[in-house]
Amino acid sequence: MRFRQFAAIGVVIACSACATAPSGAVASLKVGALFPLTGTQAPLAKQEYAGVQIARDLVNADGGVDGVP
Repeated sequence: MRFRQFAAIGVVIACSACATAPSGAVASLKVGALFPLTGTQAPLAKQEYAGVQIARDLVNADGGVDGVP
């Protein structure tokens, strides 16, 4: 009985993961990043953030990801 419940949940998750979103124009593509804001690594976070912004600008200057900035 318990196996069937887990199997049913697995099927639902698999089906929802395979579902496609309606096609249409995407306004923008959001990408997340984590930076250490506290602790001993916090001073380096400003440099990491600046590097990510530079990478974002370079990718957008080349046309973005699949044409989406």
